Amino acid sequence: MKKILLSILLGAGALCANSLADIKQAGEIRIGLQDSQPPFSFDDNGTLKGFEVDLANELVKNLFGNKKIKIDFIAVASKDRVPSLEQNKVDLIISKLTVTKDRVQKVDFSYPYYSVQIGVLSRKDDNISRIDQIAHKKILSVKGTTAEEHFKNAGYEIATCTDANECVARLKAGEGIGFADDNTVVLGYARNDAALDAKIINLGKVDYIAVALSKGNTELLDAVNSSLVKMYKAKFFHKAFDEDIKPYYGGKIDKKHFTLDEVYSLF
Repeated sequence: MKKILLSILLGAGALCANSLADIKQAGEIRIGLQDSQPPFSFDDNGTLKGFEVDLANELVKNLFGNKKIKIDFIAVASKDRVPSLEQNKVDLIISKLTVTKDRVQKVDFSYPYYSVQIGVLSRKDDNISRIDQIAHKKILSVKGTTAEEHFKNAGYEIATCTDANECVARLKAGEGIGFADDNTVVLGYARNDAALDAKIINLGKVDYIAVALSKGNTELLDAVNSSLVKMYKAKFFHKAFDEDIKPYYGGKIDKKHFTLDEVYSLF
């Protein structure tokens, strides 16, 4: 009975999702993102900055043209990204959310805006560069991520965290052999901390990151997709890579993961 009631409540939340027309009428759109994940979205002395913040601003501009729409950025934890849509707490999630088979049963996804593989962050003194060096050892991961799923399916012992910063702190404290997440995430931590390293950065298949929205919100989904195509044609993704991504990672991330020519050249 509890499961049935929960399904009804979640379904009701999806039905109450704001349509494109609702958002236009209200003059406000709620966008969920994380606030501590440079260079994607981070709080810089009270101002949100980063690639996903820039993408959100440009997306809203393309969605609504000259109509003034306020963006309400709402900080969400990794594990709360999908539930926040199901419970109608946000209209869009632009927060490094990977498209997976399980997630597409719960929310709808736009065309992608970048791609990733799984990477492993380790302590530099451990000198880890091969997957066999971490076999049968404890892996830290943020709860609800594709990295957690990948290593759990491979039979690893998993210790979950509420966010990436917690995982990194626990890794540095000696818990676990490595912290697994998107390669963009682990390379970022290795870049900013001389005690850390990330040499395993291409595990598993290539996954796509996309804007997520409530299931069945077709009008809004179509508008988001059209806007992303316009942004690609206007070279937004190429410019963002050159100005934000490439300088941050020092050339360790391939540009093709952010320009996605193989996807958008079809339009």
